[in-house]
Amino acid sequence: MSAIGNLLGKLTSPYALVETLLARQIVTFSEHVTGRAIDLGCGDFRFSRLLRPRLSELVGVDNWVAGRYHSRLPEGVRFFYASAERTPFADRSFDTAICTEVLEHAREPERVVAECVRILRPGGVALVSVPFAFFVHGAPNDFRRYTIYGLERLLEGAGLDVVEYSLVGGTFLTIGNHLATYFGFRPWRALRRWFSRLALCAVNAVSLSIARLSRPAPRLRGIDAALNDRTFPLGYVVLARKRQSAEVSPPRDDGKVDAVCPECHAPLDFAPAEITCASCGRVFSYHDGVPVLADRELLHLENETTGEVVRL
Repeated sequence: MSAIGNLLGKLTSPYALVETLLARQIVTFSEHVTGRAIDLGCGDFRFSRLLRPRLSELVGVDNWVAGRYHSRLPEGVRFFYASAERTPFADRSFDTAICTEVLEHAREPERVVAECVRILRPGGVALVSVPFAFFVHGAPNDFRRYTIYGLERLLEGAGLDVVEYSLVGGTFLTIGNHLATYFGFRPWRALRRWFSRLALCAVNAVSLSIARLSRPAPRLRGIDAALNDRTFPLGYVVLARKRQSAEVSPPRDDGKVDAVCPECHAPLDFAPAEITCASCGRVFSYHDGVPVLADRELLHLENETTGEVVRL
């Protein structure tokens, strides 16, 4: 029954195809990840956990309070509540930085990439993925879409050289994903809801079968028009390496904690005595120096409360 349940869950998920394709492409780069790794904007470690066997250590940071990600950790993984733009770790602390499906949500993506450079050792690698032909999600915190050229410019401007990259899906699978999200998220009523479920299952069944029969997209090196012009992928996965001469930018030190209210997802205003939501006005309190933002939710804020660098 569990296998049937998993299959039905996959067929009725609007995200099934893109997550399947993205996971497959990320794994193709696994030979390059090694040592101590950090997952910036880790969420539930959906993709970095696929690389765990290649790593000696995996640490994740995220600032999405409502996700309760600290309570769903893979075995042997540590979670820290922090912004991807300002982590609590020392310079040159990691061999690998993983940043999947995050840059489109960052208010200042340049700071996220600069933070990757700061905490990577010289010669360390960054594995980055971004969506391209993908619907607006996580609104209102969905700010941009990158082409491979825009992503290359962002990474290389911070001191990371693109080594290889791959496209996630192609035109036909992109169309299949658009149909899946159309039927999956459309606010149908009554009988139309059942029709949309059946249509979603049919679209996913066809698209996932095509994806299963096709090979993973090749890893490419040349970022030129002959390879990329007129392409329509769901996204990109890029492997970049930190230059030996890359300058390390100091972390932002404005004393702010980047967080969102677990009730209405508006920004939170942190103060020494209490935490207040600027939108709904709900007030949260501290417990032994740690903000309590939801029932039984003690977040890992040792770096924010002490201001000390975490040395792993």
